[in-house]
Amino acid sequence: MPNWCTNDLTLTGLPHLLDAVVAQTTNETLDFAQVRPPPPALLEAHLGLNEMNADALRGTLETGQPDQTGLTVLRRYLTYPWVADLGLCTPEAVLAHLKAEYARARPGDTLLALAQRRQHLRAEHGAADLYTWRCQHWGTKGGAVDSQMERLAPGHLRLRFETAACPPAVS
Repeated sequence: MPNWCTNDLTLTGLPHLLDAVVAQTTNETLDFAQVRPPPPALLEAHLGLNEMNADALRGTLETGQPDQTGLTVLRRYLTYPWVADLGLCTPEAVLAHLKAEYARARPGDTLLALAQRRQHLRAEHGAADLYTWRCQHWGTKGGAVDSQMERLAPGHLRLRFETAACPPAVS
């Protein structure tokens, strides 16, 4: 569960431009996707493998063994309680577990196909998944919650909302 950041933003401008901001909201709920929409390909691309797992599997496609980055990540996994609970004691055992979990979650898909898809998305959009794209382009992992809008005066609009962990930063 994230720590929440309370944001208080006052927009000042021509009333008709502020009306356009309000018009792009749904029930006065601030939606970052209306301001900076994520690429549709990332919305459709839940690939079932996060960046850490992808890094752990790097190098295994050509050689069957993880590269140096992959070994570093696999060793980091060894410090996690859930890994100890599963009785996984070596980087190789963790790697075998990740491969088995991926195969179970995405039957018929291969790690090579996943790696190629992630590489394509990263080249095309700068990120291989929606979480990373949001962090890069919104400055936070998700959208605004508990948003409120208040017209202070003509040409002044106040937005209050919460975001996970940090305030947004549109790039």
